[in-house]
Amino acid sequence: MRSIDLTDADLQRADLRRVDLSRAVIDGTNVQGAIYNVDTQFPEDFDPAAAGAILTNEASADCPPLE
Repeated sequence: MRSIDLTDADLQRADLRRVDLSRAVIDGTNVQGAIYNVDTQFPEDFDPAAAGAILTNEASADCPPLE
């Protein structure tokens, strides 16, 4: 995945399960109420829970693949 600039993006209540944001620029991105799972990848210095995102126990197999 290439780097993407999501600075100040509104991802509030988004479904981020299985999403790879590891190379994204997410300064100021609103993830309040967004859901993510263990397969979601965030930049190393980003704490999704502290930013208001919600960790779900739903397994990746329960989520449709993203294309």
